[in-house]
Amino acid sequence: MSYFDISSDTITTKISSSPSGKFYSLCVGINVFSEGYFSKLDYAERDAQRLHQLLVQKHGASSSTCLTNEKAKLPEIIKALKIISDSAKPEDTVLIFFATHGEFIKSETNTDYYLITSDAESNKLPFTALSMSTLKEIVSKIPALKKVIFLDSCHSGGICRRDRTEVTQQVKEEIFQNFVSDSFIII
Repeated sequence: MSYFDISSDTITTKISSSPSGKFYSLCVGINVFSEGYFSKLDYAERDAQRLHQLLVQKHGASSSTCLTNEKAKLPEIIKALKIISDSAKPEDTVLIFFATHGEFIKSETNTDYYLITSDAESNKLPFTALSMSTLKEIVSKIPALKKVIFLDSCHSGGICRRDRTEVTQQVKEEIFQNFVSDSFIII
């Protein structure tokens, strides 16, 4: 199968909140982007929706959000993350899932990895896409002690298309080392 198959109950038995805690999730899947620069994806939306449905069946809809395609704009994603941050308590569990394009951007002053939102502009990615630095900052502030982020992003190991400058493996490793945290894991 060429898409993320989450039809089995295996994932629901492995991902569970503690008896006293709540379960929060944000599932983001983007197939279609407002700017034609980014190619259409085939399964990102479906993967996010299926995971969201599975989590709602297991944990209820009140603390689970799914943003797909045109609803997955940068302000909406940040708003959803901040709602989780404001609501979650230490005993809670948080799962965040992204299925979208991703790009390294290398400039003279900064190199970062960006998750491409539905409203991202290719010539303004640092201002219109979700940087891993911003994601780490927001997720680090979520008080839940159990947090996991799943990234299913294209171009994560590729070339910076913006300036056609290859990001070396060493630079990529350095960037992702910056996202290591004791408070959450990234898969």
